[in-house]
Amino acid sequence: MEHNNPKYAQVVFPVALDRVFTYAIPEKLQSVDLTGMRALAPFGRKKTTGYVFRVTDKSPVEKPSPLIDCIDLFPVFSHELIRLAEWISDYYIAPLGMVLHSMLPPGIHQESEIVITLKAAVGEFEINAIRRSKPVQAKILSALMVYKSLTLKELQKKIKSIAIKKHLGELAQMGIIHQDERIGGQEVSPRFEKVVELSPAFLDEPERMEAMVNELQRRSPKQAELLSTLYAWTIERLANDEDSA
Repeated sequence: MEHNNPKYAQVVFPVALDRVFTYAIPEKLQSVDLTGMRALAPFGRKKTTGYVFRVTDKSPVEKPSPLIDCIDLFPVFSHELIRLAEWISDYYIAPLGMVLHSMLPPGIHQESEIVITLKAAVGEFEINAIRRSKPVQAKILSALMVYKSLTLKELQKKIKSIAIKKHLGELAQMGIIHQDERIGGQEVSPRFEKVVELSPAFLDEPERMEAMVNELQRRSPKQAELLSTLYAWTIERLANDEDSA
């Protein structure tokens, strides 16, 4: 069932381009407020992560491309953060997409990438047969013979050539390789914090705690001070917890 009043997403991308792009919101997402969420959208020849900073009822273009999908269940940018980003963008004359991107933890940007996989059984004999007439294709097959599967960027780096798309097309037509598009992106690494907690044995036996502090005072005054501070802080926290209960 189509909505009578379709909604459109105004999206910016983390690139040095101060421009807003309008996309049609898919039917399955029409009832969702995408403001502040990340969305996967066609951008040039790729599918990449954009930031929805506004949802509107009108589109400035006649037939906007549809969003591919929404990445988040909940907004990663609050309305306050979006307003702050717009102010920063205006004040420092910086692209809004770059400003929003800087507010996110590193490693969550996603975009599509081409993965090349070797399909046919290829050996040194086949590679040597085309080395004179198709040296670039020979290099491509040599790399894939070792690694089996590489992204386009990885392959370009390994054979030290950027202009290989034509050669990949010919190899794909012959059924030697397979090109596939997938969504890549780094995973966000978890951050850990060390937490220090006093043993319950010291809390239940104040005499033991006092004896430990006195012993440390002779050998290591710094450790004695640290233990005393941790004990006092723990007692204060427990007392506050009891008062608020």
